[in-house]
Amino acid sequence: MIVALMWLSGTYAHADSARQYLHMADSFVNLRNYRQAQFFYEQAIRVNPSFEDAKLQFADMLDQRNQYGAARKQLQEVLVTNPNSIRALQALFTDAYRHRLWNAVLDYGKKLQQKAPSDSVDEGMAKAHYYQENYGEAIASLKQAVAKKPTASKYVLLAKCQAEVSDYKASAAAFDLALTLVPEESGTWYEYGLVLASVPDYAKAIMAIEKAQQLGIKQTLDFKENLANIYLQTPQYEKGVALINDILVQKPSDDALMFLAAQAYYRDKKYKEAANYFEKAYQTDPENYRALYMLGMSFQRDGKQKKGEAYCDEAISKDPSLMKYKTSTN
Repeated sequence: MIVALMWLSGTYAHADSARQYLHMADSFVNLRNYRQAQFFYEQAIRVNPSFEDAKLQFADMLDQRNQYGAARKQLQEVLVTNPNSIRALQALFTDAYRHRLWNAVLDYGKKLQQKAPSDSVDEGMAKAHYYQENYGEAIASLKQAVAKKPTASKYVLLAKCQAEVSDYKASAAAFDLALTLVPEESGTWYEYGLVLASVPDYAKAIMAIEKAQQLGIKQTLDFKENLANIYLQTPQYEKGVALINDILVQKPSDDALMFLAAQAYYRDKKYKEAANYFEKAYQTDPENYRALYMLGMSFQRDGKQKKGEAYCDEAISKDPSLMKYKTSTN
């Protein structure tokens, strides 16, 4: 009995000293004396190797100090002594997500789904599948997640996954639901517009992208080029040409854009304007023989038959594969 009491007394003494070390460590963290804090955290763990609070708080300090590997090691050691530690699993899940360690996100996420399921875990695992290009798994996860708790961010991710597998109608429907929940996100309107253009529904695509403009989205060259391409597919194609002219100020050697503008004019039977842009495309890239051929076709359509035929023949002599267009464009 005396031996047992002495053993218990020693155990409590160790526990008390470990807690005292932890208290000292916390005090030094508050004073931003991290070197001393680390010393006392390590002392607390040395005295009580299964002291979970000490390891968790030590890991948190290391994480805040950008010592991610050391922090991760402390959290993993918690799981050695307590595989059911929700706090350690949550911290490791967050760490893995932040550092894009997608396999680890899925591993810790599965454990958390069993022990402490949450909306953030479901969404985080879906993102891991998305970034690993496991779109089918991501779509399945997200459908379950939105059934439990619909959020705009989940619908946006679902829309992106569906676009990746070319299910543009489903993608557009998911973007629509996202915008119902959060209607002021310019980036979501823009992505919605791009998907609508792939359906294709150009009128709605333009409406969505113009909405993104109204909400202040940054109009990069890519943004302008995408919007121009959509305008070119519609009766508003001259808006697309205007955007192309704007882009060409910064990208003066982009003959592909000049060709797109020329095609739009050609489709609308404005052959003088078409010839102008086909000629610009060919002058910019003298190996763009398709532009040379279409320049010839534009002249022919505009009544300059001999001149046009000469350009077409020259283009075919330089690139015999263009002969296939002779039937389709005549």
